[in-house]
Amino acid sequence: MKYILASVFLIFGASQSKTQTLTQMQSASNGAETQAAYSSYIVNNNNFVLPTYAHGGDVAGNPYFSKDWASGTLTTVDNHVFGEGLVFMYSKVDGRLFFKETDSSVVMQADAAKILSFTLNTDKPHTFVRTDAFTKEYSGNFYEVLVRGEKKYSLLKLTTAEFEENTTAAASNVMTVTSSAGSFSDKVKYYICKDGQLTQVSLKKKSFQSTIASDKDKAEKYFQEHSGSFNEDAAIGLITEINAQVE
Repeated sequence: MKYILASVFLIFGASQSKTQTLTQMQSASNGAETQAAYSSYIVNNNNFVLPTYAHGGDVAGNPYFSKDWASGTLTTVDNHVFGEGLVFMYSKVDGRLFFKETDSSVVMQADAAKILSFTLNTDKPHTFVRTDAFTKEYSGNFYEVLVRGEKKYSLLKLTTAEFEENTTAAASNVMTVTSSAGSFSDKVKYYICKDGQLTQVSLKKKSFQSTIASDKDKAEKYFQEHSGSFNEDAAIGLITEINAQVE
């Protein structure tokens, strides 16, 4: 299935968009700033067509985090929050965040250097935070926060998407009218952060035990009390329980 968002342009500058000439306004309902507030500050100043990431033919998978535009909020590095009346689309291919008014066709790209975090509401709220909120260096990536422990461990997730070409497509085209060009495949990495240090882990009990060696006994106790496969939910439960014992 194709996920094509085409023929929409980034609008920047007071002379180009009414939404960028309005003054900063505060929402009376939830304290979140409207799209008009701060749009000229956080919008990337390049005019472009929103990327489709299309490779021709029927492409499987999704280059974006959500199938459709999702509601949410965006927090800037100077702690301004807005999201009322806005929807967002996050690219797993290159990590760019796009937003627009719910009923508008004008799409803008947020300036990543000015984003502290953002939340996308899909099946549940998903919160993404820039790397230097956890480490001293800013890599340009935004980690999804699965568990955030101020005093102990944080569990983070980085999801990217890569296009994998269907190597049999050319041969198939000889005999069929349609053929899949390939698919976008998710590449998921997990990290545990403690004291400003990120350590990549795999969804395996031994990997987590070795990474949180100082709390190995707590991890072993958790595993004894929770049988079954060790998946993302189990990892969240493990880190949450260990954090609860020290916070």
